[in-house]
Amino acid sequence: LIPSKASSYVAQVAVPLCQDFLEAIHESSKDLKSLLGQRKLVAAEDLQKNLAEWIDLINGAHMASNQLIQGENSGAAVDSDLARVGRSIERLRDALIDECSSVLVETVFMERAKLASYLMRCSHALSIEETDSSPSLSADLEDTASILNTVDKVCTSTDPEDAVTAFAPLALKSNITDRLADKFLEVALDAHGMTPELTVQGARGFQKDMEALFQPPRLPPLALRLIDVARFMCLDERKFDDLREVLSGLIHGVSSAGDDLLQFAAFSQDGTILDQAVSMIRAKGFVWLHLEDALSLLNRRRK
Repeated sequence: LIPSKASSYVAQVAVPLCQDFLEAIHESSKDLKSLLGQRKLVAAEDLQKNLAEWIDLINGAHMASNQLIQGENSGAAVDSDLARVGRSIERLRDALIDECSSVLVETVFMERAKLASYLMRCSHALSIEETDSSPSLSADLEDTASILNTVDKVCTSTDPEDAVTAFAPLALKSNITDRLADKFLEVALDAHGMTPELTVQGARGFQKDMEALFQPPRLPPLALRLIDVARFMCLDERKFDDLREVLSGLIHGVSSAGDDLLQFAAFSQDGTILDQAVSMIRAKGFVWLHLEDALSLLNRRRK
């Protein structure tokens, strides 16, 4: 096509067609979201079907956006116009991932699978001096584990080497897993002031549950951080106290195992001290643990 006719084609045919495509995807996502948000716990087979349809929808948007933006840097006005539409579809694609993950976590996991109940109980369980002797997952996490298993089954059914078909499953699984991990991190790191104290006995039950729910391979960073937090909580007393003493010595200039709280600001004011503190955490085998996480746990675990 000559430039003038190409521009006319884009304006009169391509752009309206893409807008219809956007609207069709949006309408389909509303139906899928409604099915996920129903009042009863979704049966495994229904959840599999629903997630498979989300994956098809997201992958469809992904392929369309990739096709439209491939000439973005060509300098041609026509390609630039198509690329703008492609970027709109790309933003919708990302919104679909967030929407599906959010409904699944906030409604299916938190409400239908009663994950919210476990999290409320967890704050107390972390502070008691009773060892959870059960080798299995906590009973009130069984529905959560079952749904997570269904998600994993659907999201690993495609070839991970196929960049097109694997995009949506991998993106969804990562987003859902991170959102779940964040729920547990909020409790473990006392984000809402509900877990002011920890005991190693209570932490062991938490670690058992986290390692049962979040299993490698291919865990996203937030889930790996959660596993490190759970492991750090359960360090034996000598290693725990030694690390606290050494970190305290970094900011006080002398080795000190005093009862003063370890404040992150005291480390962040000096880049060298900050690097040394992080290196000490890494040397203990905690690759994903943040220094702020370690300090929070060191301050709150009872002897």
